[in-house]
Amino acid sequence: MGNESGSGRGIGVDMAGEGTVELTKVTVSGFETGVKVSKGKVTISGESAITAKGQNAVGVEVKGTGVLKINGESTITAEGTHGVGVRITETGKAEVIGATIKGNGGRSGTSKGVEVNTSSKEEVKLTNVDISKVMYGVSVSKGTVKISGELTKIAATGTGLSVQGGTVTMTGGTISEGGVSVGKTGTLMLEGVTVSGNNGVRMSGGTFKMIRGKITGSETSTGVDMSGKGEVTLEDVIVSKVTTGVSMMGGGTFKMTRGAITVVENSGVGVSVEGGEEVTVNLDGTKITGSGTSRNGVYVGGEMTAKLTKTVITGSGGGNGGTGVYATGER
Repeated sequence: MGNESGSGRGIGVDMAGEGTVELTKVTVSGFETGVKVSKGKVTISGESAITAKGQNAVGVEVKGTGVLKINGESTITAEGTHGVGVRITETGKAEVIGATIKGNGGRSGTSKGVEVNTSSKEEVKLTNVDISKVMYGVSVSKGTVKISGELTKIAATGTGLSVQGGTVTMTGGTISEGGVSVGKTGTLMLEGVTVSGNNGVRMSGGTFKMIRGKITGSETSTGVDMSGKGEVTLEDVIVSKVTTGVSMMGGGTFKMTRGAITVVENSGVGVSVEGGEEVTVNLDGTKITGSGTSRNGVYVGGEMTAKLTKTVITGSGGGNGGTGVYATGER
């Protein structure tokens, strides 16, 4: 037990040698870093509770050649405004199963549930985790991360899943509130995942693929917003409650197979392409539906190549109406 009344200093458990330390049904609290693993292996299990305090609090830190495994219904809390629940850096390795990871509320600061910046060739594995009360749910800048499990829940006020670099795959589960962000060197694949909230999927580049999932907006948001050159692939994906289904502003490739886009009123657009470098759009078997005041099913305002195959674009026929496909650019 650390200094409960202080702002948090020191390290609760510091593993810096060979061997294995097993923490079962333990409580570590009051330290700036709850558990640190730089060498050897630490296993946390049995409804353990790790709580770190201080502005830069870290619940569990894995670095060097350290190995971490959290198994069971343990709770990791980082109470600082810039705190991190679980941080994996250098060549650290980690597997987290069934844990709850929480921050300070996520209304200010840069708090993160899980931060990954590792050169390890092994995957960081997150299975059936529950991440909440943070600004960023899972933040990846380098490394390979596998997120899985239908019970996985990521709820963050800023960004639920941020992939600015590295490769992330997520199968099952939900991402709510903050949505998804993909950077220029990031690669993200979602399968059977539901993304909901104000932000949808935002991309400054990189590669994003989604299979059999849902993107549900707040009726004022964009489903997939690509501001840089990248690649987007959607297969059997339902995009709904958005003003714009997919927006391409910086060039790249967009391919959607089957699935559907439903836009709300107030000048909604199914697929919008404007400016940027040359864009390739391929819609195959996709259904785009708008309301009476929706503007366009597909809008093209820049240079692009578009191919629509077995695509159905439907308006309600009310209001001022709109246009199925509206092109002002070349090609």
